Amino acid sequence: QQQQQKQQKLKINQNDKEAYSSESLQSARENALRCAMRKSAFFREAANAHRAGDKKLAAELAKKGREAQQEMEKYNEISKESILKKNSGATFTVDLHGLHLKQAIEVLEDALSTIDQGGSTNSSYPTQILTVITGVGKHSVNGRPVLRPGIEKYLKSQKYSFSEPQPGKFKVRI
Repeated sequence: QQQQQKQQKLKINQNDKEAYSSESLQSARENALRCAMRKSAFFREAANAHRAGDKKLAAELAKKGREAQQEMEKYNEISKESILKKNSGATFTVDLHGLHLKQAIEVLEDALSTIDQGGSTNSSYPTQILTVITGVGKHSVNGRPVLRPGIEKYLKSQKYSFSEPQPGKFKVRI
């Protein structure tokens, strides 16, 4: 079932992307937040209906909660793509500023995989270096960095050789 969920990874149809390209990143984030609040409200109401014995209403509300979650994920995906277009310019640099940790890890995995599978146009170098920029977390909620320690943990867990020449800037050997 998890494999099916991965295969059914969030898909944004081309019309959604085009319609949203003119809207700001802030707007996408705001829409995602609104969807998250709706999702929570639907699930809370579903739990109340279930406790009250109204299983049919509970099922309907839970379905609406799942739909709100899918919509939230769509807006998060749109904002992720917007951030990446804005931040990542160089061939072997990926800037993860502004992404949620889960999104950042997905982007990093994609970049590492692409480079590892011959994404480089210069094959005379046996080892490739990917620069990963996370920042130090100055704009994180509660002032606690999320990306930097999360990406470092991920790189260690995958046994990548890397260094951090500056805080929030990793050099990963591939």
